[in-house]
Amino acid sequence: MKLAQWLLIGLVAANVAVASGSDDFSLGLHGSVNFGFSNSSDYVSQTFKNNGLETGTKTGVMFGVRGEKAISRYFYLQPEINYSQKGFGLSYGTAYKGSSSIDYLSAVLLAKVKLNPDGAVRPYFYAGPEFGVNIGEETILSASGTGGGNRDNSGRVRVALPYNDFDLAADIGAGVEASVGSGVSIFSDLRYSHGFFNIIKNPVAGASITTSTLQAIVGVKMAI
Repeated sequence: MKLAQWLLIGLVAANVAVASGSDDFSLGLHGSVNFGFSNSSDYVSQTFKNNGLETGTKTGVMFGVRGEKAISRYFYLQPEINYSQKGFGLSYGTAYKGSSSIDYLSAVLLAKVKLNPDGAVRPYFYAGPEFGVNIGEETILSASGTGGGNRDNSGRVRVALPYNDFDLAADIGAGVEASVGSGVSIFSDLRYSHGFFNIIKNPVAGASITTSTLQAIVGVKMAI
C-alpha cells in the first residue's frame, strides 16, 4: 500500500504542477455515464460458476474537473480530479439481480494530442494513468423470491465483499471539442479505463478481479 500511496501523491503533485502554469491553460467541468465490468482470474470465474453466480455490466456515473495545459501546438497535458462509480453487475440465476459497486476519488494525468488545433472543431486522442482511492463500496442483490440472506425491508440482500483501498488504471480515449464562444468550448469523449490492481482485499491464492470501465463523457471548458 505504500507504493499505492506514493503513486497517488505523485499524480496529485503532477496535476498541481500542470495547473500552476498560467499560459495556455483551460479549466473545465465534465461528467459521464460509466459502464463497468469485471476481469476475473480462472479461479474466480470457476468459483462463481460453481456457485451459480454470473457477472455482467454495471451502470454508474463520473463527474469532476479537468485542466488542459498546452506544451506545444499539438501536444497537451490534461490533469483531472474525478468522482467515479465503478464495479460490475452480479446475478444469481433469475432470483437475484444486482451489482458490486466501488466509488473512487481519482487523480488522472493524460497526454493528449489535438488535431486541427487552430480550427473551430478539434478532434483529439489521449492516454495516461488513473489512480483511485476507494471511498465507498457496496454489493447488493435484489431478490425476486422470499427469505434468506441479509435482506432489508426493500427486499434487497447485501453481500459482504471487502475490496482494496486503491486502484491503478490505464485510460485511453478520443473525442472532439468545438468552440462556442470567446475562450469557451464544449467537448465529448469516449474513454476506456482498464484497472490493474486486484480489487479483492486479502485474496486467497489465484483469486483476482480487476475492473474496466467504458465512459461516455461530455463537458465544457474555458480558457483562463
